[in-house]
Amino acid sequence: MRLPIDTSHMTFLTAGDPRPVLDYETKEPRATKDGTPLYSVRVFASGEDIGQVIEVKTAGEPTGVKRNMPVRMTGLTVQPWTLKNGKSGVAYHATRVEPVPSK
Repeated sequence: MRLPIDTSHMTFLTAGDPRPVLDYETKEPRATKDGTPLYSVRVFASGEDIGQVIEVKTAGEPTGVKRNMPVRMTGLTVQPWTLKNGKSGVAYHATRVEPVPSK
C-alpha cells in the first residue's frame, strides 16, 4: 500500500543528479509497465523541525533537475516493503519531480 505524503510544508533540495534506476540483478535500466524509464533522485527533505536525505523514484527523466537545486514533489508517496530474508524499509515515489521556479 502506498501512503500519500503532504508536502505543503516541506522543502526539497537535490543531493545529486537524477539517474536511471537499474535492475538489481541484470543492471539493466528499469521501466514502468508502459515502458517509461524509471529515474531516481536523492533529495534532502525537510519539514518543520526535521530533515532527512531520501531517494525518490519517478517515471520519466526529471527535466531540468540537477544537483543542489530546490525541487517540487508532486504526488509523493511512501511504500513500506519487506523481503523474505527479513530485510525491510520504505520506498518513496513521486508522480513528478521538477525545479522550483525562480522568483
